[in-house]
Amino acid sequence: AHTDYSQWSQELQMVGTADNVDYAVGAYYFSDEGEFRDRRRAAQPVGGITSANYDNETEAWAVFGQTTIRPEMFEDKLALTLGLRYTEEEKDIKYLYQNAGSVLLPGPFPRTLRTNPDYTGEQSPTAGRYGVKDDAQFSNTSGNATVAYDVGDATNVYLRYATGYRSGGFNGEVYSVSPFDEETIETLELGFKSDVIPAVLRVNGAVFGYTFDDQQVSQIIVNENGQTSSFIVNAGKSERWGGELEAQWLPTDDLMISLTYSHIDGNFEEYAPLVGPTPETTINTNNLAKRTSPSNMASAIADWVVYRADWAEFIF
Repeated sequence: AHTDYSQWSQELQMVGTADNVDYAVGAYYFSDEGEFRDRRRAAQPVGGITSANYDNETEAWAVFGQTTIRPEMFEDKLALTLGLRYTEEEKDIKYLYQNAGSVLLPGPFPRTLRTNPDYTGEQSPTAGRYGVKDDAQFSNTSGNATVAYDVGDATNVYLRYATGYRSGGFNGEVYSVSPFDEETIETLELGFKSDVIPAVLRVNGAVFGYTFDDQQVSQIIVNENGQTSSFIVNAGKSERWGGELEAQWLPTDDLMISLTYSHIDGNFEEYAPLVGPTPETTINTNNLAKRTSPSNMASAIADWVVYRADWAEFIF
């Protein structure tokens, strides 16, 4: 297999401060193009030689802005942040599938094979899958709103709502006349950040919830010949919620201890069916699909500078 890929992007920003207002505005442009060429010799001599070649291109642009306002009446303790981004994308694909035909053909009697006298091993365009082009357009408006308040000199609480977007696309190595759709997400988070003892003990925590629509997932399909392929599809809808807590403690200047714990729950509400070679073998997976992330995660880290010299530090 051979892949050739190039991309170009440019971003322009203006960032500034005016009294109690911070702001950033900008524009973004992105383009890329790639080609994939392969030569597959599968299950010789039965499988023959095939190539799932394709070319693809993307062109995208976006404009965005974000501002943080600190009202004077709250003595700079309250911060309101608003952000917005608009994106447009176009993706193109050109399928260039080829094959060399079958080495073996059905024989004169049932369950027998014979050699194909016209087989040369040279590839030629696959009917209906060579030179076929497709394109898709995607657009999205995403944003965020955050309210943060300093309840003390070293403690901050915040509430944040945000939306996000991942564009759709095509599965190049699995022939399909339709793209997978874009994925969107809504998030809500409530948390705090606190230097309980400045420069000695820091504790951060949050509870959160996510809702995905048309979440993009990898799936395996089996065709009528029993061949399997992996490709990207839209699952439908899924929800996640949970919380996390982290602490950093510096009992001495040379020792830092970090502890983290997170919990996540929730699964797929809707999931694409597992398609079999016949309608009877297609499986409804709404109640079967599960998330792959663990429900609970924890870590403990000790970082100790055991010796300092002019030319090095030794860290355990």
